[in-house]
Amino acid sequence: MISSKYLDFFAKNCNERYLVLCGGRRSAKTWSTFQYLYALLSLTPLKCTVLTFSYGTMQATLEDFQRCLNLDVVGKKLGYVCELSNGSVFQFTHCDKASKALGTQCDILFINESCNLPEDVFDTYDLGARHQVILNYNPTAVAWSDKLVKEDTHNFLRTTFKDNSFLTQAQLDAFEQLRIRAEAPNASILDKYNYDVYYCGKQASASGLVYPRVRRISDAEYKAIPSDEYLGIDFGFSVDGDPTALVGTKIYEDRIYAKEYFCQKGLIEDEDIIKILKNNNNEIVCNIHEPFIPKQISQRNRRYSS
Repeated sequence: MISSKYLDFFAKNCNERYLVLCGGRRSAKTWSTFQYLYALLSLTPLKCTVLTFSYGTMQATLEDFQRCLNLDVVGKKLGYVCELSNGSVFQFTHCDKASKALGTQCDILFINESCNLPEDVFDTYDLGARHQVILNYNPTAVAWSDKLVKEDTHNFLRTTFKDNSFLTQAQLDAFEQLRIRAEAPNASILDKYNYDVYYCGKQASASGLVYPRVRRISDAEYKAIPSDEYLGIDFGFSVDGDPTALVGTKIYEDRIYAKEYFCQKGLIEDEDIIKILKNNNNEIVCNIHEPFIPKQISQRNRRYSS
């Protein structure tokens, strides 16, 4: 059954062109939208196109639709379709490029995970929607759909898992663990990002997530790690070219620790490099292809890497 928060939102905005729902994981935004659409299409013969970015997302959306409404979806020439007894139709499709967009007409367009959809694809399908367009997404990034939100925000709804009354206690406990990890002193960038997006339903930056389980430590902590240090050097060889970078690495108790000594242009035979190298008796990884490696480095015991 649709929650009162979603019910009030859809009822108050039934005549709005665009409805935008932004919610964290397990906030029931997709299921609530399907329940609203099913009620609407059961009253009047309408066609609803359900659009996703990828085939995989479409399959997940199909599964949600079937589980939520207990209706069958069948594959036809025009895609996956669910026909109601009064002649209403749900059509499921996916598109990742405007050049592939069919732009077929419908009464209502529902875009699931709209933040992944290119804006020009939206423009094509938007022109084919006769009445209403509904978009929902997780706040994993700044969304182009923000421009569709009115200044009074009547057509925008932000929700979290707390708006879903059907979660099990185990699921609620998992969300609380997410909060606890994010508030811990050693919380990683990913912990804080997941908390903002999936617990609070807020938009958050995904920058810094190439290595998500990262925790900063002090120089003193790094120095105290009881492990050999290995150095990696990449030479720039030009003031106007790429920088020279020197990074130290230690491995201890299944964790990798890295220290950036510097990353600057014009450092070829700088005394700082020599000083660091003199204090390190382990192998050095550097690029042998360059013809101007300083003599102080080339005379050291080293292992090369291109």
